[in-house]
Amino acid sequence: MLLITRRYFICNIRQIIKIIITLWLIKLLYRILRSDEVLDSIGLIESWGYPAEQHNITTDDGYILKAFRIPWSPLNLSKKNQQKPVVLMLNGMALLSDVWLLSPNRSLAKQLADEGYDVWLGNYRGTTHGRDHVTLSPNDKKFWNFSIYEFGYYDVPSTIDYVLNATNQNSLIVLGYSLGTTSLFTTLSERPEYNSKVQLMIGFGAIAGFINKNYIDMTMYNFIESVGNFIDPTGSFELLPQKSIYSILFEEICVNLNIVDYCLMPVNILCGKNDKQFDNKIYANLLNYFPGGTSGKVFLHWAQSAKIRKSQQYDYQNEKENIEHYGTSKPPLCYLKNIKSPMIIFYCLKNDPLSTFEDVTEITKRISSKAIVEQVSDENFNHLNFITAKNVKEIFNDRIIEYLDQFTKGKIIF
Repeated sequence: MLLITRRYFICNIRQIIKIIITLWLIKLLYRILRSDEVLDSIGLIESWGYPAEQHNITTDDGYILKAFRIPWSPLNLSKKNQQKPVVLMLNGMALLSDVWLLSPNRSLAKQLADEGYDVWLGNYRGTTHGRDHVTLSPNDKKFWNFSIYEFGYYDVPSTIDYVLNATNQNSLIVLGYSLGTTSLFTTLSERPEYNSKVQLMIGFGAIAGFINKNYIDMTMYNFIESVGNFIDPTGSFELLPQKSIYSILFEEICVNLNIVDYCLMPVNILCGKNDKQFDNKIYANLLNYFPGGTSGKVFLHWAQSAKIRKSQQYDYQNEKENIEHYGTSKPPLCYLKNIKSPMIIFYCLKNDPLSTFEDVTEITKRISSKAIVEQVSDENFNHLNFITAKNVKEIFNDRIIEYLDQFTKGKIIF
């Protein structure tokens, strides 16, 4: 009798487990099928009750990029119809402009609009907001034939020109995060006429120095090169397109099974770990928009520059091809001495492997412009914290606002 009871109990437990797993899979499938309902920049801004605009920008080589605008804030109606200082925000690698809008209480873009700035959010070719072209389709291999250099030579200048024309202004302020700084450095060095159009650059998580690289970093760069060359040595292929399933799996598996640390181990190695500023909800929301798509050539270009510790154009790793593209056996270096726009650069003290104090110092040595360099007040701040930290407003955003207020009032003279 006892044996039968045990068998009956075990069978019931198995049935219950099957039911639980089935219900979980149904829930997961339901969320995946509804994942296309994630809001874009327009939807996120309008969900706050703020005005939002989408602008389509065509680059000189035919890519069509979406830029988003917050022209005014309902908290600052007195300036609604006034000409305001223009701020262009440039995001990082494979990121979308949506990452500036993850939470209204922490959004730097919203905070800038509330302070009376005309806020524009830029995007790059190859992302969800840059998948159109005058003649090419994303199904064409040629569509994906671009590196970081094209971001700076085409995307950023076209965006700057469009924004200045739309706002009837001669210059603007640029906030660059991570690859956003790299792209703007390329613009200002390769197309120096844009120095007069950028009245101030504020960079954070700045990438261009590539000085302080450890064994793990170099192993990662070698791995990226090896994988990229195995898939397609030209790098002309789509990489990491936007999929909301990343966010769903993170919540359903990593958070619910309490294995977040294991799931984020590669990210923590690359960008730094800061448990005090980590928020599961914000990170899950970030994964709706990151990765947001790019080309394999972008990652290969990043790995190449990091390995040689210099900013240069893409290396085809073939003397003949380099000569065909550049007229020289090696790719040209970006001449950072052409950079004359004043800048403010923030760095993390010890927890951002991608942008260290040594990297930032090297950047300031290579440029011609005067720069203010400041450490983020939180010693444990990391590379992703600029967009994900619980207290990013108090730790970082408010400091940006202070600097911009002083600059626009003429209290900071470079």
